[in-house]
Amino acid sequence: MWEPLTGRHAALSSIQALEWSDQGVSMTHLMIASRHDARLPAIVLAFLAAASLASAQEFRGTILGRVTDPDGAPVPGATVTVINEGTGVGWQAVTESDGVYAARFLVPGQYRVQVEMPGFSRYVQSGITLAIGQNATVNIRLKLGNVSETVEVRAEASLLDTTSGGLGQVIDREVVEDMPLNGRMVFMLNRLAGGVNWQVPTFGATGTSGLRPFDNQGGSAWSLNGGRLATNEFLLDGAPDSTRGRYNFSPPVDAVEEFKIQTNTYDAQYGRTGGGIINTTLKSGANDVHGRAWNFMKNDHLNANNALNNTLGQARPPYTAHQYGALASGPLRKGKTFFMASFEGLRERVPFPITTSVPTEREKRGDFSQSGLTIYDPLTTRTVDGRLVRDPFPGNVIPADRINPIALQILQQIYPSPNVAGQRLNNFANSVNKARYDYDAELVRLDHYFGSASKSFLTLYRNHRDEFRSNNGLQGTFANQGQWPQTRVNYGGILDWVGTVGPRTLLNARVAFTRFTESQFQTDVNQFDRGPLGFRNLPGSSLPRIDLDEYTGIGVGGEGLGTVDNTASTQASYTHTFSRHTLKLGGDYRNIRSNPSSSGNSNGFFNFTRAFTRRDPNSADNASGSSVASFLLGYPANANVGAGNARALQWHYQALFAQDDVRVTPKLTLNLGLRWDYESGVTERFDRMVRGFAFDQPSPLAARVRSAPGASECPSCADLKGGLLFAGQGGVPRSLYEPDWSNVQPRVGFAYSIDPRTVIRGGYGLYYQYRGQFGSQTGFFVDTPYIAGDITGRVGVPETGLNTLANPFPNGLVAPPGSSQGLLTQVGQGISFDDPTNRVPHIHAFNLTVPRGPPTSRSACRIPSRACCRARASTAPPSSASSFCGPIRSSVASTRTRCRSEAPGTTRSR
Repeated sequence: MWEPLTGRHAALSSIQALEWSDQGVSMTHLMIASRHDARLPAIVLAFLAAASLASAQEFRGTILGRVTDPDGAPVPGATVTVINEGTGVGWQAVTESDGVYAARFLVPGQYRVQVEMPGFSRYVQSGITLAIGQNATVNIRLKLGNVSETVEVRAEASLLDTTSGGLGQVIDREVVEDMPLNGRMVFMLNRLAGGVNWQVPTFGATGTSGLRPFDNQGGSAWSLNGGRLATNEFLLDGAPDSTRGRYNFSPPVDAVEEFKIQTNTYDAQYGRTGGGIINTTLKSGANDVHGRAWNFMKNDHLNANNALNNTLGQARPPYTAHQYGALASGPLRKGKTFFMASFEGLRERVPFPITTSVPTEREKRGDFSQSGLTIYDPLTTRTVDGRLVRDPFPGNVIPADRINPIALQILQQIYPSPNVAGQRLNNFANSVNKARYDYDAELVRLDHYFGSASKSFLTLYRNHRDEFRSNNGLQGTFANQGQWPQTRVNYGGILDWVGTVGPRTLLNARVAFTRFTESQFQTDVNQFDRGPLGFRNLPGSSLPRIDLDEYTGIGVGGEGLGTVDNTASTQASYTHTFSRHTLKLGGDYRNIRSNPSSSGNSNGFFNFTRAFTRRDPNSADNASGSSVASFLLGYPANANVGAGNARALQWHYQALFAQDDVRVTPKLTLNLGLRWDYESGVTERFDRMVRGFAFDQPSPLAARVRSAPGASECPSCADLKGGLLFAGQGGVPRSLYEPDWSNVQPRVGFAYSIDPRTVIRGGYGLYYQYRGQFGSQTGFFVDTPYIAGDITGRVGVPETGLNTLANPFPNGLVAPPGSSQGLLTQVGQGISFDDPTNRVPHIHAFNLTVPRGPPTSRSACRIPSRACCRARASTAPPSSASSFCGPIRSSVASTRTRCRSEAPGTTRSR
């Protein structure tokens, strides 16, 4: 409902929620008033920061501990049963020789621990809350007696993780459901964690973005502990949910069990990140049936007016938003199979009032007698006393036989009439212009327990979003610019299996697929017949983009643009517990495909200025000339047709890791890990890609340069070398980059428990990010420029043979040469290429913290980070990052080949 930290204006919002379960149905209707007051969020966030949990190893958690007798001696061979209180499903473990036990791969929720051992009373501890990825320590002291006797304890596990050196923040279900979120995008909860900075975008009809589930780009612009912006790994139920640092699917808030921001993690199973891990786990069903329904409504009757409107005495602009949905969960077969299904929709209508300029009815006919501007005839251009001068049109009216029929039809049929009287400019106002956002999301999760030895879950999700708005405020199919639907569709699935092989070994396998599509294509492209207008030698079928200086433009340059990104991944791990070690081995493989495309100015682009109709074409003035008059005469100042471009890209990522968590003593745990990553260079299906520069190859122009006049004055020119190289041509590799096999990443962490409420933790880790460059397509797309004609003399003078709007490209369009010109491609023009020797960017991270658990909830921390890369372009981390662990300062020095950043900070929070 609101942004967690700040608010702009006073507002009222209506919340309707319906919840049902086996115990009955309840409904709430709340009317909540918000004020511009930062104190309450600060109090809430300070409390949450104090309750933060350290980073752990899985989106699922572990309950572990030590079983001892009344004298504190270890009890080996005791049977420990850990039961999920929601599903009734139990997992068994047997204590080791030192009394240690561990139950792993447990979904977050409420648990009960039972311990049985001959000679001791049966022990039962309930009410244990297990958070996402948490290692919850439950130490048990048995009482001498018979197994038939039971000792029952109800207590929560320690909030302090004593098994990991990493840092993170868990946002539990209660906070996820109850925290007001403007637009209900769950990843905005990142702001509750220390060391997190969000780069607030300032685009879109609302002025900001990144607040709603479909704002993928703005909602991914996070920097964690000074890491590079938007380079974090998003995980959904343990599977990748991001492509190049941008999340694909944001689940409905009510479907989220818990949410975790892992700012520093030293578990080797995590990689491919330049900042941290953003880990989300979904709710799963239980033996009881539960349901929720909600409707969050905002409109102009509930919202306060803004200060500007109040000053001008204007009413609140019309605005409506409904975000509604439902969730149901329960058993398909009690104790075996469970389901959770959720739906959420959003319907938002945002005011987008626009005041702009359109030609008057007289100007559309060529009559500028009342425009206050003198219109000069470009065909009368001559030189007088060394200056160019022209004669005005008689009566300031362009003769009918001089008017270009294409321009006349466009002005009269498409441009609206002014609706603000008495003004030449800013004479058209559209106060009811609106942006329309429609969004739907569906989500299903199925959990099945095959028995005490194995379990599996399946997650399927999809969302669809349409945005439709006019950027120039003009209504009608072809008058506007940008009034085409921008569509985003995301869908995917996750299949996960966990199996027990013996009492000490667990296997986990997961396959996943996620697809992100975004398109902005004109749906009415085939509805416009521009044939009667008289355009010639122009491709496409829609209205070209036409820009008139001082006036709003119309039409679009091309049919649109878009992308399709697919990620297919598989992960597997082997976990074995022996002695004081927990060894985990595993791998990660991902096949990534991206298909970006853009039509460019495939319909044509024309720009008209005052130059051809003002008194002196080489000297600007405010009293003469009009872009509308130049348009009517058919004289564009510049124009082009672009061929557009499309790419079919593919690359793959693979990783192997080994992690050993060693419980050296009951108080000290070491985390030792090693990870190896390999990310291949990008390939293009049809090799439409530049692959470096031939610095050492002789240029085909070398002989001509040596024999050219004046060559003797340039000895270094005699051995001219260089030119663009193309993927897959002449022995050049298809991959954009050379293989980089050396990405080995050591990880080490420790946690030392001083007392039950104080833990010293720290660690160091090296992480490799991903490459963000897709290569240059120089030669594979080209613009055909507009050439006025045979102007060999005076600038701005339309000589005989001038190419007008009727036939702007008489010689046809330039075809992209591709790689056919070899080293001669773009000779004499600008070029761009990527360095094939670029390496994958990497980051060093380390921390030292001393968290103290309840009742004091204090923490002192040191969180430096250092990022290094070798890349063609670099992005610096934010200059500061406010957090509850204190400000993180950074300094950056970047060059073409190397960049570094440091973000140290030491604070104390309470």
